[in-house]
Amino acid sequence: MEAFTNWCDANGRVDHAVGDAYFALRTARYLLMDFGRGLVLASATVLALVHGLARSPLDGTSWLRTPARRMTFIAIGIGVILLGAAAETYSLHADLDRFTFPMCADSIGIPMRGLMLLTMVLLPVLTVLGGVITLGFGRIPVSLSQWDVGRPKRSWVVTILIGLVWLATLFVTVSITVSSAWPATPAGVVALYLLASTRAALLVERWVPEQVRHDVE
Repeated sequence: MEAFTNWCDANGRVDHAVGDAYFALRTARYLLMDFGRGLVLASATVLALVHGLARSPLDGTSWLRTPARRMTFIAIGIGVILLGAAAETYSLHADLDRFTFPMCADSIGIPMRGLMLLTMVLLPVLTVLGGVITLGFGRIPVSLSQWDVGRPKRSWVVTILIGLVWLATLFVTVSITVSSAWPATPAGVVALYLLASTRAALLVERWVPEQVRHDVE
């Protein structure tokens, strides 16, 4: 507590040297606590996904597959955003209770308001963007390993683009697992599944009525 009190000097400025000593005294206690909780949540989320998909297999479709409806993609995406925002709010309160911020720092109300505004802007924008992307889906559900043999270039482009987003999401998910934002770990795991499902859904053939197919041929 003495180190925490001295973290801010007499002029109300952060003394980084004292701050480094203060965090050294805290050890890795909180990091290990957050990692343990995040790991448990991540494991439980993976098990829940596997259980939900494996218990209702569809004829001719791998159990490791995409959702069966386009609206499910949208609903999952909205849930990921809301859970992420809630977890970040929890993180700010947790760090405040852990004396992670110096006394001379700004109030957590400022980032909380910014987070609320950001969520209010991103939620409708990403929902509309997700709806537009689903317009390119083919017949779902389909296996996550789907590959468009007839259009290999399209398959590579879609896989690389979504793969880059997938890797970035994986990095963020691992990062939040070892932080006070650990309650967002399920959102990260589900987001990885959603991205993999989106890639597969974009590469499957569109459904064409038999009469139309016959007329084209």
